[in-house]
Amino acid sequence: MPSVANVHVRDLPDALHLALKERAAMEGRSVNEVIVRALGRAAAQPTPAEFAAFLKADIARWAPLIKQSGAKAD
Repeated sequence: MPSVANVHVRDLPDALHLALKERAAMEGRSVNEVIVRALGRAAAQPTPAEFAAFLKADIARWAPLIKQSGAKAD
């Protein structure tokens, strides 16, 4: 979990601020903690390019072993 002392959001629409406050109250957290947790999860998600690079590397890693084993998809 990222450690952030304070998250400052300017010009936050009232509806979004209210939703964050309600969610924080339901979770027993501060609005800051809710935002930091959401940002931490969002930051952990790869971009499409990063995911494509991961898949390419994973295929390169496993393809020779699968071919060597003779395994076939049914």
